[in-house]
Amino acid sequence: SRAFYKYDPEAIRRYYDGRPLTILFRLVEAGLPLGLWAASVLWDRVTGKQEENEVMRARELRAVLSETGPTTVKFGQALSNRPDVVGPAYVTELSTLQDNVGAFSSNAALETIERDLGGSVEELFEEISDEPVASASLGQVYRARLRGMPPGKEVAVKVQRPGLAVTVPLDMYILRRFAELAKATIKLRSDLPAILDEFAGRLFEELDYGNEAANSLRFKRLYGGIEGLVVPEVYAAFCSRHVITMEWLQGTKPPWAEGPGRGVAKRDVPQEERDEWKRLVRTGVKCNLKQLLDDGFFHADPHSGNLLRTQDGKLGYLDFGMMATLPSQRRYALIVAIVHLINKDYTLLARDFQALGFIPSDFERVDDIAQELKLAFGSASEGGRLSQINFPRL
Repeated sequence: SRAFYKYDPEAIRRYYDGRPLTILFRLVEAGLPLGLWAASVLWDRVTGKQEENEVMRARELRAVLSETGPTTVKFGQALSNRPDVVGPAYVTELSTLQDNVGAFSSNAALETIERDLGGSVEELFEEISDEPVASASLGQVYRARLRGMPPGKEVAVKVQRPGLAVTVPLDMYILRRFAELAKATIKLRSDLPAILDEFAGRLFEELDYGNEAANSLRFKRLYGGIEGLVVPEVYAAFCSRHVITMEWLQGTKPPWAEGPGRGVAKRDVPQEERDEWKRLVRTGVKCNLKQLLDDGFFHADPHSGNLLRTQDGKLGYLDFGMMATLPSQRRYALIVAIVHLINKDYTLLARDFQALGFIPSDFERVDDIAQELKLAFGSASEGGRLSQINFPRL
């Protein structure tokens, strides 16, 4: 099968249009388990057991997504950050996809390192862990020490899963054909193929670890000077399309990393740790505001698996594969929208949403949108709590 290193939906379509057996095999492999799960959910609705079986179905979905490949895992990860789309049980289960993904063979990983970096593992590293210390949807991480590196100084070597340049384009082809079918047969507000193209474009960018290395260097240059923040150093000579080598940051994950509901205010977290994380959250907010409103280059995937508290009490950012850029015009519109939200001027906020592209520019019922925004944000604005925002209505 052909490997695609950049997302070109037309080229991918031309290639797979003539390979129906390949598509059929993938549909059986991934589509059948997902179809059986969907049938179970529908049966729960018919029998009135949807609420009773929600936790079980959420666990089943997580298992199915884990087994059907990196594309579905990335989709599940995206859903885990959308409590407005899926229920709490699904958010809890799908959030484990951030870190709890099965590893691939270490022999295959070492072969990738040697092929991409042009030397044997023994020549490149003083030592490297026998097994990965972490495994994610697109790759896995090894703890190592480079040749000539002083004792106590270590690196994280992330190696991409083999064959993603073949399997991901195939999955995107299938998903896009379904999206085109849905657009043609179902009256939808959203342009599903366009949404899928945007998702696929981001995913293909993540598949280029050379791009991630460049993102990390830029992120460190822009935000590494923020007090209380640390961005790992990149070792460019040990990076390639499939391998990225960065400074090893020793630390602990956020107390909410095990899923929603285990935040810094929970009683099972010691007061000292709660205070420490509240301080780091303020550092993160400061950094995020600078990303969104000042420089416009921001981390688009800051989930709990990509953040940690270092041993010296700083907030560490990890994984720079998914970044985005916000043009100055959009940044200004976002600032104006924040002012209007604080002032509870929901009519102007609705127009800001039009300027930001959240609402079509030719949409005329702005007053209706303003009323919905008031209902969605109204309760939160009184107490200032994010949990009070009505996300489904929003």
